Amino acid sequence: MDHEDTYFTPEAVDEQIDRLASDSFLTSSSSPDARLLQDLHALHQSDQARLENIWDRLSVQAQRDEQTAKLPIDIQYYQQRRLQDQQQSQPVSSPSQKTPGRRLRLLLTQLVAAVIIGSLLLIPAWIGYQQTSAPNLSQAQQDLASHSIYLSNDQGVMGVDASTGRGHWTYAIPDYALGLPVNPIVGNGIIYAESQDSIYAIDARTGAPRWSHTFQSQISPYPTNKSRPVLSQNAIYVSVVFMEVNKLDATTGKILQTYKPRLNTNIVSIAIEKNVLYAFGLFDMCALRLTDGKILWYRQTNQSQVLGTPHVQNGVLYTIASSDVNWPYVDPKSTSHIEAFEANSGNPLWQSSTIQGSATDISIANGVIYNGSTDGSITAYDMKTGAQVWSKTIPGLSFSGSTGPQIDSDTLYMAAQDPTMSYQAIGIVALDISNGHTRWQYPNDLTAMKRAGHMFKPPVAQNGVVFVNDAMSGQYTSELYALFSGAVLWHRTIDNKS
Repeated sequence: MDHEDTYFTPEAVDEQIDRLASDSFLTSSSSPDARLLQDLHALHQSDQARLENIWDRLSVQAQRDEQTAKLPIDIQYYQQRRLQDQQQSQPVSSPSQKTPGRRLRLLLTQLVAAVIIGSLLLIPAWIGYQQTSAPNLSQAQQDLASHSIYLSNDQGVMGVDASTGRGHWTYAIPDYALGLPVNPIVGNGIIYAESQDSIYAIDARTGAPRWSHTFQSQISPYPTNKSRPVLSQNAIYVSVVFMEVNKLDATTGKILQTYKPRLNTNIVSIAIEKNVLYAFGLFDMCALRLTDGKILWYRQTNQSQVLGTPHVQNGVLYTIASSDVNWPYVDPKSTSHIEAFEANSGNPLWQSSTIQGSATDISIANGVIYNGSTDGSITAYDMKTGAQVWSKTIPGLSFSGSTGPQIDSDTLYMAAQDPTMSYQAIGIVALDISNGHTRWQYPNDLTAMKRAGHMFKPPVAQNGVVFVNDAMSGQYTSELYALFSGAVLWHRTIDNKS
């Protein structure tokens, strides 16, 4: 810059700034002043781009807020402000119209605006953090209004008000002293629950019996989760020990048809998909057509591993296979695999890597398979390839319950078991379904879980709330909990015989 005061006029200053800020000067000179001006010029361009990005984001946020009807917002205001900033940042063509402090004032104005707008953008995040760190229990209860939840207890099944825990009804089932390790099946306004040799249909609203049916042999292999009845359309399918699957009218209980799967062992589990019945034995499986009972295919499997429950999706049959042949008596040294087969032929597609410990069942959502194991691991697999998506291990706990993980929206819920207490469920763990990160635990750590001494039955998740029955109080009462974000929404004691 020239150092003669006689040229220190406003117009001359602006001309010098334009010259020094020009690309030719900045790139040709290596003096400290030039480098300083080059850095300042780069900072100015960066601030200009950042401010434009802020206006873009604020405009988008305004559109979202307007769509959710939080407040009436004029989106055009943000777009006009952005246009004004762009116009103000354009170079002025005539040097005679410039003033010495205009560039400085404009830069300071932009910086102040950026700070203010950035602070405004932080407000929704701060509010979201407050909502996350302090669960809105009142809102959770409102969301559950008029909902009911159905759980098993040591005497039978019960219907409960989901928002308060108040018991609607309980229904005692004969020879049910041990209780099912799973919750009842719900569909068509009816609750279905089974005992050792019978199935019961109960009105979901009143708890009154609709119908029941007693079979000539035991429902196999009661009381495990594997051979649960399957509700499909207006029929319920029940398998019994002596190699039969009975199709009953779901409304009346009348037997409509009996199927004879081709298996060399007792029926372990069944699935229904697109007019096909899939039946698993201990070491073999088959598919038969529901319309005429014709066997479509038969396949023997690895006789060192017992098949679990079949799951059919998009023409593929998925299951867990475990070397723990004495389930539900857990062998901690056992190993398991997830396996996939073509549903139309039974031909194998893939097998997962070895799962250390016993794994009972799987759950499937959004193209991913989830399972827990007795070694304390919870793992997600790509359902097309069997490749591992993520895996999480929580030391001191086990995650192979009588059912697969519960999935509700973007959260995976698991009953956490104590390997030192015969794999009794002592807590609940909630994980992010996308990456396995722990969202919350109840109680909040292993020590607290052991101290609390819960004996949880399998949980049910709805609307972000986990409902679980604690059998710690004994055979004749149920301690019910509703958990939301790791906090107790409500806790009720209900008489199992009332």
